[in-house]
Amino acid sequence: MSLPTLLTLAATLLAAPAHLTCVPADGPVVAALDTPDGHAIVARDGGLSVDGRRLTVCDGLPGAHPTALAATADGASRFVGFRREGVWRWDAGGFTAVPGLTDAGRFGGVRALAVDGDTLWVATGSAGLWQGPVAGGVFRPSTHKVLGSQAAFALRAAPGGGVAVAVGPYGAWLVDAHGGVKRTTSGFVGCLEADARPAVYCAPVSGRSATGAAGAGLPTAHFTSLARRGGRLFAGTFDQGLFASDDGVRFAAVPGLPPFVNALAEVGGAVFVGTARGLFVLDAGADGEAARAVPGISVHVNALAAGPGGALAVGTAQGAYVLERGHVRRLGEAEGLPGRQVWGVAFGADGALWVGTVDGLARFAEGAPVEVFTQASGHLPHDWVTAVLPEGDDLLVGTYDAGVVRLSPDRVSASGWRATPALPGAWVNPMGLARLGREVVVATLGGGAATLRSPARASLLPAALDDVTAALETPDGEWWFATRGGLVHAPHRWYAVAHDQAQPAPDSPCFADVRAPAGLRVE
Repeated sequence: MSLPTLLTLAATLLAAPAHLTCVPADGPVVAALDTPDGHAIVARDGGLSVDGRRLTVCDGLPGAHPTALAATADGASRFVGFRREGVWRWDAGGFTAVPGLTDAGRFGGVRALAVDGDTLWVATGSAGLWQGPVAGGVFRPSTHKVLGSQAAFALRAAPGGGVAVAVGPYGAWLVDAHGGVKRTTSGFVGCLEADARPAVYCAPVSGRSATGAAGAGLPTAHFTSLARRGGRLFAGTFDQGLFASDDGVRFAAVPGLPPFVNALAEVGGAVFVGTARGLFVLDAGADGEAARAVPGISVHVNALAAGPGGALAVGTAQGAYVLERGHVRRLGEAEGLPGRQVWGVAFGADGALWVGTVDGLARFAEGAPVEVFTQASGHLPHDWVTAVLPEGDDLLVGTYDAGVVRLSPDRVSASGWRATPALPGAWVNPMGLARLGREVVVATLGGGAATLRSPARASLLPAALDDVTAALETPDGEWWFATRGGLVHAPHRWYAVAHDQAQPAPDSPCFADVRAPAGLRVE
């Protein structure tokens, strides 16, 4: 079917109500597909781009946030997955909901799609892997103990039949044409390359829709982390290393680092960089020099936190490490961690070290037994802890897809701690809790940046900027956000004024001039 006919039919069948507010299909790319019949389809926050033409909810798209794409071998049927609206078939008859998969809320959203012969595979954010007939029929979840219960991050039709599945910290798995399941790779797997090869991160751009950097802009819009040293701002990226800026406008690459930067922390004038290939440091006063590797920590680093007396906590795929006065100490399952995959670390006000893992939270205090907090103990809404942030004697704990909980000392409780929901239901990104001025900001996947103000969270950014990975306040009160669609700079006192109706409206936050050309814009 020709492109104009397809778009016209979709718009006619599913015309949006007149009151609907449309989000421009200019958001960050989340999926891309070159169809067998010659079309380039790109899914962005806000809608689809089909051979360069936009399709939004006001043109008949079933939802504003498509997340996954797939097509049959002949291109006659395409499938689109959405964050909230489930899976829809897109063919000559327009959009048709796939029965049993339309309630994406209870599935944690659709993460990925793949077609293998007559089977459509669906990866979900909280209900594992599903499969059903391409031609229509009953879809069933996997009965495998991992594939049927954990978040499936990505899918690829496997050479020789079947499907490859990326399951985050649970590795990569292969479901063969006969239904047999085996794990092919251990460790963290976030995506699958075109040949089904496991990887930590893959740029979601098809061959024909890829774009390069514009002028002095950065070669990516996918940022992970932020740090500052004096007046210099550092920004880590998913796939292009570390960049630094003295004015917040012109950024230069910092040499000597792997491309995948996951975490940043400033300690005593030194900037530590956590990467997929270990820990690196940019020594104090070494702005013009390359970073150097830190001996003893060459594993995948997920989180960093500065502590008292120049200590540094490091969360990795193989436990936690503490760097203090030139010594490295490892904390693993033998020392009391509930799991080896560490995603959040922080030092409490009393000097205790909090370590968040995929299997629960641990507290290490000198002279005291290790304390472990889990769903089973009644302290966590989800065992996968992604972020921790001390607040006085309390600890804020962010989880994978079950929100933020506050742990407070409680002499009445048998465990000595009381858990109170602080932001239910949020999907908190790794190291996604930060204090900016008087506010605690939560960087979420799908919910933007939010505060913990009662009674409800406040969205800080435009709706299209829904995947926020880090937040930072500069000494002069300006706020920076790292997102999957670029760096966002908020003017001085923007948040305080924006939420106080007695004061004049502030300037809106805007993208730094370092975004990739396909990045979002704020108008």
